[in-house]
Amino acid sequence: MRIVLIGLQVVFCISFSIGQEWELAKDQDGIIVYTKDSETSKFKAFKAITVFECKALSVLYGILKDSERIPEWVTDIESIEIIKRIGTDRTIEYHKVAVPWPFSDRDLVLETSYVFDGEKSFTKTVDQKLDVVELDEDYVRITTLSGYWLFEQINNEEIKLTYEILADPAGNLPAWVVNMFIVDGPHETLTNLHKMVAKAQSN
Repeated sequence: MRIVLIGLQVVFCISFSIGQEWELAKDQDGIIVYTKDSETSKFKAFKAITVFECKALSVLYGILKDSERIPEWVTDIESIEIIKRIGTDRTIEYHKVAVPWPFSDRDLVLETSYVFDGEKSFTKTVDQKLDVVELDEDYVRITTLSGYWLFEQINNEEIKLTYEILADPAGNLPAWVVNMFIVDGPHETLTNLHKMVAKAQSN
């Protein structure tokens, strides 16, 4: 487990595969995606890194906090419903996730939290919450998902993102199929986020 100090608070960023090395899976368009095996799951974890041309963390914070628009840029997310707000920067959310035929679509309940380190960085952590929303027979419930988005202002013009997730999609998806999507999915998501950031700054 990696510990990130955020002011007087501590955010625990999961290190999913202690003893395993990250392997480069894709390096394209300024987005680097790594994967590695997990000691706790048959599925691989991924870590994606990119740098945005962006002057203010508030731009990225605003995009991530706009839950209604997240399906526009996060790959395979069909919809997000806010179940509960716990203060300004903590929510319980219900996500529906599209999965290619012939497999069943997924759903999951996430607790999301944001913590700022002054004007230097902020972290969004995500963790599944069970038994908050009743099971829907049309979806397979994802019961394992943990990770974080760490945004760091590296100079007056650029912000670095480190994005790390481990998920178990449950049901009958074979690991080799899922592991194919943990490379292209994050790359597409961050490509879309770059476009959202550019658009937000041009308005």
